[in-house]
Amino acid sequence: MTVPASLATDFASLPEMPDGVYTAPLKRPVRVGEDWLEPAQHAYTADEHAIWDELYARQMEVLPGRACRAFLQGLQRLDLGRGGVPDFGRLSEELGALTGWSVVPVPMLIPDHVFFWHLANRRFPAGNFIRTRETFDYIQEPDVFHDVFGHVPMLTDPTYADYMQEYGRAGWKAMRYNRLKSLGALYWYTVEFGLVMEDGAPRVYGAGILSGPTEAVFALEGQSPNRIMLNVDRVMRTDYVIDDLQPTYFVIESFADLYHQTVERDFDRLYRGLGAGFTYANTAVIDIDDVLHRGTLEYHLRGAGDRARRPSDRYEKARRLPGCAGLPQAVKAERLRVSPGSCPSCRPCPPWRRPWLRQHCGRRQPWLPWRLPRRRPWRQPCLPWRRQQLPTIHARRQPDLRRRFPARCRKQKGQGPSPLQTPSSRP
Repeated sequence: MTVPASLATDFASLPEMPDGVYTAPLKRPVRVGEDWLEPAQHAYTADEHAIWDELYARQMEVLPGRACRAFLQGLQRLDLGRGGVPDFGRLSEELGALTGWSVVPVPMLIPDHVFFWHLANRRFPAGNFIRTRETFDYIQEPDVFHDVFGHVPMLTDPTYADYMQEYGRAGWKAMRYNRLKSLGALYWYTVEFGLVMEDGAPRVYGAGILSGPTEAVFALEGQSPNRIMLNVDRVMRTDYVIDDLQPTYFVIESFADLYHQTVERDFDRLYRGLGAGFTYANTAVIDIDDVLHRGTLEYHLRGAGDRARRPSDRYEKARRLPGCAGLPQAVKAERLRVSPGSCPSCRPCPPWRRPWLRQHCGRRQPWLPWRLPRRRPWRQPCLPWRRQQLPTIHARRQPDLRRRFPARCRKQKGQGPSPLQTPSSRP
């Protein structure tokens, strides 16, 4: 593939999309222009402001001692807990005085090239809506709470703010090489779900962890996930999951280390060596990894994807676990994931998992078929060609179908034997 020798460095206006580059087809609302910016911030109701306050209070029960210092200091500088959804104008003034960034409202997820352009100009696009009470615990599309509470406090750190701007500029280079998926993996494992070492222990700086109710406990204290030091080449070859807890988290030494590994990296050479797809699964631990903690992957081996889509059900089950009374919901959910007795009581397990679960859970697993009542083949009528096989399997003679279906098995005058007759009765 021919690659242009020079890249556009002037981001004053939205650059043209390179030819042959695929991005997700998103339908632009009629009220927004090419930059996808809303004319004004949404006027939130009293109930929507109350939802923000409840979300903020819930996160502040979990994050102290788990979130990194830059995030907690950013919360204090911007005073995001003063009550209600923050005003973007005031927020942009305070943030601009610190690092030169601003917050702009967008109606939904925006195209990649527009997102990169805003980041390159130190504008962070934030969703112009907030989740409802029905989606209080989990929402697929990022809303104003995820964007403002999770991302914006980190932009008060000068080094991290510079990294985000350089990421936006690097997005255009990735598009020219058709490697947006690889660059997306870097964003996912750093900006959204990254950990940083502080005082000899990992702390959270990824917005996807900071804005959720359970993952901060799971990422730092759970035995299930892997925790591996960041290697940019390896991360950009690693698949990721967007609708569940992560099986692997990547840890940086500091934000200066993150800037050094990414901004000062020769991405042209890296893109030329990357394949079209990912090389490593999101659960993989390879020989070049600097592993801080090798996880058991217990949560994902139990088929946690079904439970992750229904967080409220997970909380209800967690409340019934022994010793969970009075604990925060996040801790209850973590107890559910690692509780040995939770899996066998939920659903039957296939045979290949029984030896592992019997050893782990200490109880005998129910027999298959999956979620169906037990059905013994010798109680069911069988086709003729199977009658000679089934007695040897079950050591029991099969019933004669002529007793159950006399009309169908009766020999018709002038015709051959019925196909339901036994082989011994045929001429």
